[in-house]
Amino acid sequence: MIQNIFLDRDGIINEVVLRGEIIGSPRNFSEFSFRQDFLDVIPKLSEFKGNIFIVSNQPDIERGLMSLDLLNRIDREILKYFRPTEIKYCLCSDGPNCTCKKPKPGMIEDLITKYGIDQKTSIIIGDSYKDVEAGKNASIRTIFLETQYNKNTLVSKPDKIIFSLKEFFFQDFDYLCFT
Repeated sequence: MIQNIFLDRDGIINEVVLRGEIIGSPRNFSEFSFRQDFLDVIPKLSEFKGNIFIVSNQPDIERGLMSLDLLNRIDREILKYFRPTEIKYCLCSDGPNCTCKKPKPGMIEDLITKYGIDQKTSIIIGDSYKDVEAGKNASIRTIFLETQYNKNTLVSKPDKIIFSLKEFFFQDFDYLCFT
């Protein structure tokens, strides 16, 4: 039974921003938009009795390409629609001393420790090989949302590949969470 859900932010909750061939995060508020697929599953998330966490790399903060004010504004927008247990970010760029930037498991492991979570009852849903690797590195199950922009990008096999959040939350979710 799933009791803890870790969600990536960009590509799961909101649309990614494509800058040429580079997949990125919003760098200004006009670039932020919810994925319709995510808005459609909010009722299911709202009825879930376990923990829901957002875990997201946001290296553009350290790189000076995005402000903390914008990050907080996006959080406020998310909280208008959805109340996760906690939102956790890695603001690091690419330094070797960082233990939290996905695919490293630091953000997930910190939350596991803080909330006394059993990894066997936990999943991560993401749209990047980094999300899958972070989940595997934290010993939790992994769900990969495959889209046009991330086809053929996986380094290792996730536990499940889905093609829409609705597919997962309206077909598999009740079975996994309530049985």
